[in-house]
Amino acid sequence: DIFKQLTNMGDCKTGIKWLCSTVVEGQLRERALQRELEEEENSKTLVQQELAAVEVNFDEFKRESDEKELSLRNEFQMTIRSLEMQNERLKTLRKNQPIGVKAAEAL
Repeated sequence: DIFKQLTNMGDCKTGIKWLCSTVVEGQLRERALQRELEEEENSKTLVQQELAAVEVNFDEFKRESDEKELSLRNEFQMTIRSLEMQNERLKTLRKNQPIGVKAAEAL
């Protein structure tokens, strides 16, 4: 194809100019494509770094959330135990009250 183009141009000087401009054009296109590829790679790297940061933040948030949940569960269980103990004490107190006080409370 290139040889056809060169032979159709008539003289050697025109053919060489065309060939040189075609080569330069190709080199410029290649450089532009290389830059685009580098920009895409840089963008990809930035996205991966941002994703890693988000994953770290999420993991930290999840850990803190799990710790808070465990703390609240423990606090809730302690409150339930405390209320159960108070309830048992009240039952014992009522059971041990004199009969007259029980009658008065019933009124």
